[in-house]
Amino acid sequence: MIIVKRHDSWAGYCLIDIIPKKGIIIPNMSMNYDREMLGSYLFDKTRRGLLALLYNRPGEAFYVNQIVKDLGGGSGAVQRELRMAADAGLIIREKRGNLVLYRVNQESAIYQELKSIIAKTVAAAARPLDLAAQRFPIEPNILAEFCRKHYVKKILLYGAVLHPEFGAADSIHALLEFQPGHAPGFGISDVENELSILVNRKVEIKSPGEISRYRRGEITRAARVVYVAPGTKK
Repeated sequence: MIIVKRHDSWAGYCLIDIIPKKGIIIPNMSMNYDREMLGSYLFDKTRRGLLALLYNRPGEAFYVNQIVKDLGGGSGAVQRELRMAADAGLIIREKRGNLVLYRVNQESAIYQELKSIIAKTVAAAARPLDLAAQRFPIEPNILAEFCRKHYVKKILLYGAVLHPEFGAADSIHALLEFQPGHAPGFGISDVENELSILVNRKVEIKSPGEISRYRRGEITRAARVVYVAPGTKK
């Protein structure tokens, strides 16, 4: 028996057993492939990362700065890929207030096929975005100004916003700690509305005192701090 080992750029290695006595060639049908090699062949780095990010999280929308930060590439290259993918109908471009967001088009004629290809070739290329940063898209200087205006010393996100199943219609739940003597009282709805406009999503605000002491520790331990005023103990 002679074993011939051949390399194929699409399928990886394929073993063929040759049996001289009977003149029969029996292929080994197991096809092992190098995911990274195949993904690199099909897509360049920016496109590979972009498709992996969007197709692995089809229910979520991302704005350009988030995508650029996650992929670690140049803004121009990312925006060019986004424009081409939108023109091809693979992703959807939508506006929310002053932000432009992108999400995968699940109604595309080749959505299932492309999703399957990505899962088999480039699914590992994208690094997961920080969920809190992705779903609470406020520039640090704008958030700091909001907090100074309303005497907020700490903001924590908790609940569904920190979980993968967070949906497009879900509200963000936030704990706000105010400076002593500056709790807004009935004006909390104004603070809530202003923060919702900045985030382009409904935000529901509570103070730590509004949460049962039996659940407070559990919630704050799992919460994600997104703002701490200078001089405030974390």
